[in-house]
Amino acid sequence: MTTTMVSSKGQIVIPKCIREKLSLEKGSEVEIIERDGVIKIIRIPEDPLEALAGCLNLGASTKELMRELDEEEKRRDERLMGLKA
Repeated sequence: MTTTMVSSKGQIVIPKCIREKLSLEKGSEVEIIERDGVIKIIRIPEDPLEALAGCLNLGASTKELMRELDEEEKRRDERLMGLKA
């Protein structure tokens, strides 16, 4: 945990280690949310696709999902072939 001070203009300095981790540079946009006395600062991605990256967190990689889809299609095809015979 790091601490920072609020300036007379209401500005705060985000520590360098956090700016680097979140790729925050001069001009980067952030969203500020206050709720129940807690302030959250959220980086707004420049790339709209990056903004969607966490929306579909299915807990598996694309490769794993594709493999599961292929296996399911194979099982379905085997069932259909069994019905046709």
